[in-house]
Amino acid sequence: MREKILDILYEISGKKVNDIELDLFSEGIIDSFIIINLVVELEKAFDISIDIDSMTFENFCTVKAIIEMVKRLYGSCE
Repeated sequence: MREKILDILYEISGKKVNDIELDLFSEGIIDSFIIINLVVELEKAFDISIDIDSMTFENFCTVKAIIEMVKRLYGSCE
């Protein structure tokens, strides 16, 4: 899951992330436009639905936070 998320982030942002705890916003890796594309790709890749309530700074500030969100949502689909 981690590698898939890192791959998706790279495909969308064009920037490689090595530290899953790196602040993606302050480093300029993601912004609101990239989040929309990221949500679409995560939903496709993991067959999940990310609702508007899940589109928070806390869920997208680091790769680690994105992984945790996807795990929660993926688990709720089982």
